[in-house]
Amino acid sequence: MFSCSRCGRVFGGRQGLGNHRRLNACVAIDEDGGDVFEKALKDPDKHPDGLEALSYLLFSNAGSTKTTDVLRADDQEEDDMLDMFENDGCSGFMPDECSSSSEDSDGSDDGSDTEQRQPDTTAASDTNVNEDDDDDNSTNNNIDFYLPPHLAYQIEVEDLLARHRCDLGLGDELHKILRKYSQEGKLDFDPRDARSRQKTVKVLEEVLGTQSMKPVDIDVDLCSGGKATVSRFPLEAMVKSLLEDKELMDPNNLAEGYDYLTGKTTGSTDVYGEFHTGDDFEPARKRFCGDAENNMPIAMIIFMDKSHFDRHGALSVTPLCFTLSCFNQSARNRVDFWRPWLYIPNLTYGTPTTDAAVSIQDEHNCIAVAMKELVSISEKGGIPIKLEGKQVVGKPWIHTIIGDTVGDNRVAGHYNSGAPGVARPWRECKCSFEDMADPDPQCDFVTRSDLKRFKKAHRKANTQAERDKICKKMSKHCINNAFMMKGLPLADNVHGHLGMMPPEVLHIIDEGHTDYMTTSLGQTLKDSGVRKVRKSVETTFQHTHRRLAHNSERDSGRGSTRSGVLKTSRVNASEKEGNLFRILCGSFTDTSKETLHPA
Repeated sequence: MFSCSRCGRVFGGRQGLGNHRRLNACVAIDEDGGDVFEKALKDPDKHPDGLEALSYLLFSNAGSTKTTDVLRADDQEEDDMLDMFENDGCSGFMPDECSSSSEDSDGSDDGSDTEQRQPDTTAASDTNVNEDDDDDNSTNNNIDFYLPPHLAYQIEVEDLLARHRCDLGLGDELHKILRKYSQEGKLDFDPRDARSRQKTVKVLEEVLGTQSMKPVDIDVDLCSGGKATVSRFPLEAMVKSLLEDKELMDPNNLAEGYDYLTGKTTGSTDVYGEFHTGDDFEPARKRFCGDAENNMPIAMIIFMDKSHFDRHGALSVTPLCFTLSCFNQSARNRVDFWRPWLYIPNLTYGTPTTDAAVSIQDEHNCIAVAMKELVSISEKGGIPIKLEGKQVVGKPWIHTIIGDTVGDNRVAGHYNSGAPGVARPWRECKCSFEDMADPDPQCDFVTRSDLKRFKKAHRKANTQAERDKICKKMSKHCINNAFMMKGLPLADNVHGHLGMMPPEVLHIIDEGHTDYMTTSLGQTLKDSGVRKVRKSVETTFQHTHRRLAHNSERDSGRGSTRSGVLKTSRVNASEKEGNLFRILCGSFTDTSKETLHPA
């Protein structure tokens, strides 16, 4: 064992000590064990040797400094030992063939060097020093300097974060973690025990028992040609991860008036609220669970929406996630209560297709991978699980499918257009475009039997023109829908998936109905020919908007005065809702009654 006389660090071999001394990066230790540099910086008058030693570390090649004053008496022996390596042709850092430690090692200690080597950021040869020392006007731009290890560590960390374009505050967080796991300046663990990310994840899987939650990559044949690889997470393990988590299953997170073990309501269902108060829940519970006490209903809420991570949509993925209806609304709004089920990659990148039916069919081929797993679990009888000391069998089924309008139309295989030429603008019913203006429509909803007859008629058609006519009449693409799979447990056994996709607020109400009502009001006032009425509405709206800004009630919707209340351009969805509320409030003022009502 060899120790450094300046800092007292112990090395397993001469090579390690040689590398350490050639860096001149050790921190000098005073007789009382204190850091000479720290004392010199605090009180330079009492500790001049510390400043001289610091100058030796920082500018060892810039002229002569009084560095020998900080060396101990036995330094000459170490210098003689280092000369042996120079005679062997090794200078500066020990090269790989002269050093017994390897940077490619996996953290094991071979006894040769117990200290991590500092990277050689500057050349240590004398060629970096200006040869014209007599010229006072010459400038030395290649001064070699060396930093104490703690400063070199921080510089290397900041450089690493900058190269990876990380948050600048991440370095401070890393230093806090180091201080957290250190006592009296020493770490509570050996840094050599730190594993790679993959090894760390593997150890955590074994410790926490999460091996069963690992996804499986499955290749899917595409109608557009080629294959796509989807990642499917085990449904049974994901469901158990929700139900067996005591923090998630806290009574404050569960739906009020609902016994999640039996699925029976314990309160009133006269008012629509949580999922168990809906019209479809109790029939579905009886169909899948019956009256057996050990059968536990697991009503799944499915969510699908395409997400992209670049401006052009190439880096996109469509996640299929789910949660359970036993959680209340505030819990379902948190990401902790959701679990991934399937990840669908970008199916159109590289092989774009102009046929919408082919694109939708490729997506349903991928969705079918997850639906087959649910069918298999249903055929086996459910998911056995022990909750609150009671052994039950979970009976899963798909209760609701949520997403945006475009995503829901693709799930239904419906035309993604509401233009006047479309026979059936809405995916769930048979209403025409003219029926959309009916304030009280009597809809005839599409059933699973209608979809089966539609596909049968499409197969019997002899020409492509006949097939296109049949599709236009239904306003749907003829595809093999994954949610029409035999044996798939669905809450609505009559209308199937079409009766389980409620309209979303953003596009249907805010961007749809609200926009329609505001535009209709503006067109009506324009057709009246009285400009002062339109001006009065705008003025009343401005006054109402300012008054609401000072109201203590903040749950009234945010409005916008950028382009006027009767213009829907440059206004987002939530602002359209707030503007409509302000129009309604302003219509009850005395000014509006005098001008707006007569018009």
